[in-house]
Amino acid sequence: MPKIKNYSGTLYFTDWGLFGTAGRIYRTTMAGTNKQAIVEKDLTQPSGLTLDLEAPVQKIYWTDAVREKIERANLDGTERETLDVATIYPFSIAVFKDRIYWTDLQLRYEIAFMETIFNCSNHYFFTPMN
Repeated sequence: MPKIKNYSGTLYFTDWGLFGTAGRIYRTTMAGTNKQAIVEKDLTQPSGLTLDLEAPVQKIYWTDAVREKIERANLDGTERETLDVATIYPFSIAVFKDRIYWTDLQLRYEIAFMETIFNCSNHYFFTPMN
């Protein structure tokens, strides 16, 4: 699902590419103009996408199920980093205050990854999905 940066009219979205092998994350205006790939390397199937607009440095977070990773970057795609999390098939993702939440379709768990988002300390809470 596309994420909208309301105050600036920016839309962020993912594209898996042909056969889900060449994923990209884009941003564009609400009118669909000025489309720009902000993440286009080392990405396969970016599924979940969320924005953290409350952090001192605003971030975009995404999941890549094929690569078994959760990553984040600045809203322009710079300062990309992989979060140190144990997950097999991350899919949906959300950020709220100092927590990251995601679902893992392989483990069938909803996972709350607590961190002081800046330190990436690993504290997990697992809840079975119904």
